[in-house]
Amino acid sequence: MRLVPPYSAYAGIYDDIGQRAFGERMAAVILQELMARGKTPHSVLDLGCGTGSATVAFARAGLVATGIDRAPQMLDRARENAAAAQVAATFTAGDMTELDHSIRFELVTCIYDAVNYLEDDDALRQLFREVFRSLEPGGSFAFDMNTRHRLNSSWEQGLMLAGDSDDLFVTYRSWFDSALDASPLIITAFVRESESCWRRFDEEHVERAWPIEHVVAWLEQTGFRVDQVSGYIDSTGDLVRPAREDHGRVLFLASR
Repeated sequence: MRLVPPYSAYAGIYDDIGQRAFGERMAAVILQELMARGKTPHSVLDLGCGTGSATVAFARAGLVATGIDRAPQMLDRARENAAAAQVAATFTAGDMTELDHSIRFELVTCIYDAVNYLEDDDALRQLFREVFRSLEPGGSFAFDMNTRHRLNSSWEQGLMLAGDSDDLFVTYRSWFDSALDASPLIITAFVRESESCWRRFDEEHVERAWPIEHVVAWLEQTGFRVDQVSGYIDSTGDLVRPAREDHGRVLFLASR
């Protein structure tokens, strides 16, 4: 099995298997939570933007939207999606732990467990420092994270069917590696090229998680005020407070 880089071949089928819906819904949840606090941001930097589902949703809501991702294939799709939606959004290749601070934003987001792809504690703390420097005073930082409980339980299912149609067949195979304290996930997909030909690709994605209390402490050490930490229910989009590790996904909302 020859593994290709994360979000390279996967970019071509990402939206086809329904992944866009999460980003769109999370963008709406974040804006709703900010409005409840009397905040109406006018600009947003969306880190790890992928195919731009959240970035486009923010642009539709009237924000000046910029998306950053390190996978050029995902950015190509994001630009296509913005054009199809007839919204203005800027998409740039880059590393979310090395941001350009020449422009500041009223909102920075990092959606769909993109933070779990960071390599270690230092990388997560570096992300927080970079975001803090990229925010306007009073600006907001919103991101979600898979908890270690999820990676060590529900991701430990072995094999899951992620997509099955006449032209596409996709499986996820995941496990928890206690030595790495991380969960590798292998995406295997078969994409129809013609009536008699299918193309296969395999991608490895690795997610790490941190205890909620550690994340809160590192945010505060960076200078953020932690406004809210909620459990996020993937199936419904509902928020549950206070957040617990067994919620699986947690949404953090912090202010500069």
